Amino acid sequence: MTATYAGIIPFVAHTQCPRGSHWRGTFPYHVFSLTLGGGTTYTLPTGSVEIIKGDLLHFAPQAIQDWQVDGSHPWKVGYLITALPAALRQLLPAPTLAPGIGRIHLDPRELTRTATSFRDMQQWCRHPSPVRGQLVLNLLEHVLLRLYSAKPASETDPRIAVARDFLHANVESPALLADVARVAGLSRARLCALFKEHLGGSPMAYLERLRLEQAARLLVFSSDDIAAIAERLGYSERGYFEKRFKRHWGMTPKAYRMQGVGRH
Repeated sequence: MTATYAGIIPFVAHTQCPRGSHWRGTFPYHVFSLTLGGGTTYTLPTGSVEIIKGDLLHFAPQAIQDWQVDGSHPWKVGYLITALPAALRQLLPAPTLAPGIGRIHLDPRELTRTATSFRDMQQWCRHPSPVRGQLVLNLLEHVLLRLYSAKPASETDPRIAVARDFLHANVESPALLADVARVAGLSRARLCALFKEHLGGSPMAYLERLRLEQAARLLVFSSDDIAAIAERLGYSERGYFEKRFKRHWGMTPKAYRMQGVGRH
């Protein structure tokens, strides 16, 4: 893991560790590892545990990692090293393996979605900049929210997961509060109450946040002009879009594009 770590955060990479590979150490940041194939054995204070394909692990800062690849196949893993805003820490998996170490096992569909997110984050980290670092954290938050919302119904309301998934799928499509309520099978009032309870805000505020984050990605990674991006995301007036964008990101779309593209 340390062989390719450049000392810059956020840092995302994919690697293959052959049989016999071993590493023990800590990082001063949060670490997420996603097993994409094969597996490894972690030695923990509570004993050894086998990590297999589909396991997403979280290590708190300074949590000791002690792993060795014993299987016949290489351990294929993607990992993210990053500082983590306080708002995201409530979404972390419970430290069930050991203090500071949590695990979630992803089903095949969720593994594919999360692996794609890791690939996107890795692409953005190839040319580090403050803007790209923020995009990585935004996408990580979406991954953690998705996994958090997939917890058993005793921990979160599954109807909110349905509503949230609908909003993610309609970032670039017209969507009204009534549409979200209909998909979730709730009244608008009940939807808003549950959404605020589980995700801390209203459905439409959540959707606007998704759209402004998508706008940021389009500004950095596409050549579309600002008016076209605004229209694509449902803003009929460029001036209003720029006002909302600046309120969210602290700078105009033009300045954001210059900062994100210019710092390679």
